[in-house]
Amino acid sequence: MMVCMFRLLVGALLYTRSLSMLRGAESNKYLTNNETYPVDTQEPHASSIRRRTSAVQYSILSAEEIANRLKAMASKYPNLAVLTSAQELYRLPIAGKESDCQFDRDLFAMGCKNYILTIEDQVAHPVGSPTWKALPEVLFSGALHGDERVGPTIAIESAEILLEAAACEAKPNRKIANKNSPILWRLELQSAASCRSELASRGILDAERKWLARLVATRRIVIVPTANALGYDQNIREENGLDPNRDFPFDLQKSEACMQTIAGRTMNELFRTHMFQLALSFHAGVKSISYEWGATSYAGTTGTNLSPDHEAQVQLAGAYSRYGGAFGNDPEYKYGTHNDMVYSIRGGMEDWAYAASWDKSKTSSCNPSTYGGYKQEQTLYDDGMFRSFNFLVETGNNKSPSRNLGSNMEVLNSMGVGNGHIPRNIRLSLLAVDMVEPYVSIKSVGGIEVSDDIAPLAKNVDGGCWQEKSFSIPEGKAEIVIEWSVGGAFNVDRTSIVYGKRSDAPELSNCVSHPESIRLNAAFTSSGDFSGNGKFHDNGQNFGNLSTGSIFTTKVDTSKLVEGDSIVVFAMAQVDSSWSNQPADIDPQRPPQSHVVNARTNPDWEYKLTKTNGKVVKGRRDEKVVKVVKGRRDWYSVPVTIAIGASTSQTLEVGSRFDIKIVRGGTKRKRRRRRRPRRRRWKRRERKPDSRDGNRQLYPSNV
Repeated sequence: MMVCMFRLLVGALLYTRSLSMLRGAESNKYLTNNETYPVDTQEPHASSIRRRTSAVQYSILSAEEIANRLKAMASKYPNLAVLTSAQELYRLPIAGKESDCQFDRDLFAMGCKNYILTIEDQVAHPVGSPTWKALPEVLFSGALHGDERVGPTIAIESAEILLEAAACEAKPNRKIANKNSPILWRLELQSAASCRSELASRGILDAERKWLARLVATRRIVIVPTANALGYDQNIREENGLDPNRDFPFDLQKSEACMQTIAGRTMNELFRTHMFQLALSFHAGVKSISYEWGATSYAGTTGTNLSPDHEAQVQLAGAYSRYGGAFGNDPEYKYGTHNDMVYSIRGGMEDWAYAASWDKSKTSSCNPSTYGGYKQEQTLYDDGMFRSFNFLVETGNNKSPSRNLGSNMEVLNSMGVGNGHIPRNIRLSLLAVDMVEPYVSIKSVGGIEVSDDIAPLAKNVDGGCWQEKSFSIPEGKAEIVIEWSVGGAFNVDRTSIVYGKRSDAPELSNCVSHPESIRLNAAFTSSGDFSGNGKFHDNGQNFGNLSTGSIFTTKVDTSKLVEGDSIVVFAMAQVDSSWSNQPADIDPQRPPQSHVVNARTNPDWEYKLTKTNGKVVKGRRDEKVVKVVKGRRDWYSVPVTIAIGASTSQTLEVGSRFDIKIVRGGTKRKRRRRRRPRRRRWKRRERKPDSRDGNRQLYPSNV
């Protein structure tokens, strides 16, 4: 009896708290036990947000604080973040001695470790799975020059906001519902409401949180906050007297003058084991965003020569500048080529990351003698390794600013109250993650918003979307309005809705990979084509109010469908065809060479990275393939299923995780009544008179 009363009391308390905290969440309803509880969907007012939450002012992090923050993130988000070091992963030596990075010493190594944080959804994309191999990859690096102090803090705070939003959007998680415990489900709802409220109090509302969560769930983000870990700890530019940003084998004159630093070797190993499409390298000393070319050999006498990917580079740099924005008296970033905005150099990381795989005349192998040497074969590059846009972000004239760093309030708003050095570059970083790959998302059906976009930490199961993204409409409804958006692109050249009978869909889509356009178009009906601009286009929406991107609307004919029928709806888009355009004065005269341009404009583009010495093989099928970049023109959304119900029914979403019912005793099986232990019975037993007392005695019957 006491146990039952305790359970009832706990359940009542949790129920009351979860309902109160769910006020302001984005779902229209949360179901617990057998009842439906309506939830107020209105966002908190901005003024009340600022009254409730005090801002946390950003500051430049020390080397020890960076290490501690990295370890904390890896511990707090084990399925989203993995922390390692170049020493652990690639067996590189450690730069420094006993007096360096004393906070991080162990019995086997002294000096400064080069930490690497990888953010990816390991539940949705298990290591080695097809979707894991195909994740588009982005790289952030800071402090290649150790006295340029802003970059590491930008990288850490960008990682924090991504992980926090993704972990929150993952709640409530369906796996908790599968445990059939009303108490656990209420706790999960309470946790979901609590983290949403906390993010909203800092200006990260529903649209922003879902956007950030999508980025984490659909990309791989590699972060090296202190590439020159020794220099950052010592607050000096070089690593043991060597400049890491002159240490890369591009446009050099001596082969031994490269890969002399652990910073350079760390970046080299990362590029050999990934196929980064976009990268940002944070520096300081001037204020600009720049791109290729920056090599001395490309500093032409009649003006700066442009790269074969100039059109995409200038569009991206302009968007970085606009979304980064201005603050106080500090204007937006200027942008242009490295040679125009900074100066030309030999051995620079940016040109090397872009062209070392294909501009062979400027690339040489390295044979350094420092740190016991480095294998020359590690600087022999295959055709697909180095085709990245690695933008050089010079964050300001002051290499170690102490003022106007900003706060964590309204970070995503370029006109937010907490704007400053750090928020500006966080926004710039998030834009790079967004733009690395186009995506399409169905936003509403019949005026009812799709409750989930991409929920992190959910397994990708073949056919899973048929149940999780589904709606029901009444028979006799002549048409249904569909809204969708296109992201990860500046120009939406063509977009449409494609729909057809559910019975034709399983062979065309498995809900995990993009369907084949030819087969889908042959079997399904198209709604007609639209075009427009993405939200980061120079003619796009106001960056001060980030929402879901370009919204397109059309109507789908449902007049001939009867009760029991169901249709599947895809949204499709073709984007950024202008990226393949080229000005006349490019050098060398070749078509676009980068992964990020060809991945969205060239269906014949395909490179695969294999395990064997990081070798890249073009167009080859191999069990050892670990990374893939594949070009396509048609980008598809996760499909939505629409079932036809009775004529008296209403249009509603039926697959939302927010509509899960957990009843007492579970939904899938009845709870067995717990059997009480059988009481031990006592009975009288006749005994022969005992010689000691001659009396009758009591014994338990089971003895």
